[in-house]
Amino acid sequence: MNNIENIIVLFKDVGQKPTLMKIKNTEEELEKIIGGKIDVLSYEDIVIVCNKERSKLSPNIYLNTTFDKFEPSIRGKIIIANKKNEIYKSLDKEQAYKYYKILIAESFTYKNTKSDIQSILNVNKQLQDQTKNKENYTLNMILKMQVTILNFIIEYIKKD
Repeated sequence: MNNIENIIVLFKDVGQKPTLMKIKNTEEELEKIIGGKIDVLSYEDIVIVCNKERSKLSPNIYLNTTFDKFEPSIRGKIIIANKKNEIYKSLDKEQAYKYYKILIAESFTYKNTKSDIQSILNVNKQLQDQTKNKENYTLNMILKMQVTILNFIIEYIKKD
């Protein structure tokens, strides 16, 4: 791959926080860490190394606006490295910090705690209640809008 023996990269597994890793700078090492043949996506001043067969893997990072030139998410394990002139190199401190923050912000989380499940159930119950009372809900909404409009008209008339 190149003459640099070890490099410092950011590694992110699905559902985990990113970590700095010192790895051997070989394609075999990248494939071992990623878990299969690699695909390299260029972005600004770094590359994202991911699994070439990632379509069936769990989403890892969401690509909202930060990585907007790619698919909506990157699935499976990823490595962020520096690459210049087709040679992988270590991330510098600024890159490591910048992309660590981005990975934290854009990560999918897979927490199935009791409170998360209870929150989902509560929202689901509220939606069911709203559906049951849809007619009353709609009527109340219309009445509130009419009251707001009438109050506005009354205030406008008082000013004249």
